[in-house]
Amino acid sequence: MGAGDADLTAAKAIADLTRELRRTVPAPRTAPHFLLDSDLEYDPTVLDALSSPGIFRKYEFVLLFNSGLGGTARWLSRRLSCRVLGIDADVERIGAAGMLNGLARMNDEVSFSAAASDRLPFRDRVFTHVWTIDPPPQDRSSDVLTEAFRVLRSGAHFALQTPVTEPEELEGIVQTLARAGFSDFSTRRAALLPLDQTTTLARTRLRLRLPGGPGGEREGAPTSCTQIFCRRS
Repeated sequence: MGAGDADLTAAKAIADLTRELRRTVPAPRTAPHFLLDSDLEYDPTVLDALSSPGIFRKYEFVLLFNSGLGGTARWLSRRLSCRVLGIDADVERIGAAGMLNGLARMNDEVSFSAAASDRLPFRDRVFTHVWTIDPPPQDRSSDVLTEAFRVLRSGAHFALQTPVTEPEELEGIVQTLARAGFSDFSTRRAALLPLDQTTTLARTRLRLRLPGGPGGEREGAPTSCTQIFCRRS
């Protein structure tokens, strides 16, 4: 089974399990698929802080890197009342995310695009925010962060959340952002709290049907994160 087939299989399993769960418990407003469609291994309320710099209004338009099956994008949109465009380099994964989006009836608030993080297919200065959550090292590169700068409006905000806590590594990220053109830096350390019981039980049921599927637990998962904020002047 190829990666694309695996994503579609996972999306179908998530859709089926969501329908079953809704017979006994309503889905949370912010997680129409019970967060089965997200790779987050911690309570997503830590992401509330991504909207804290500046004034956050309903017309904000957020670009979210590495959106996967779209659960985190949907959570952010419902939680923060903003529009979100999620990108992922895998075309088939984008298709699976779009299927789940349609089932959640969220096509007006959330959309997805297949795109490489270092070659974004968007015009300059279109987004009010760019967010990247737990990016791998290659997605903290100069090319990626320069693209993030390019597509942000003047005065708009960028936020990066990472499990990295070592001062030298964090300083390296900040320096790369500064070289890309960002300014007005601030950082915040935050605890990563466990997922709620409903989400945990739902993911346990999904893993019984789909071993190795999305949302699986990892040993040694981080218990804290660093959030880096800056903006395009």
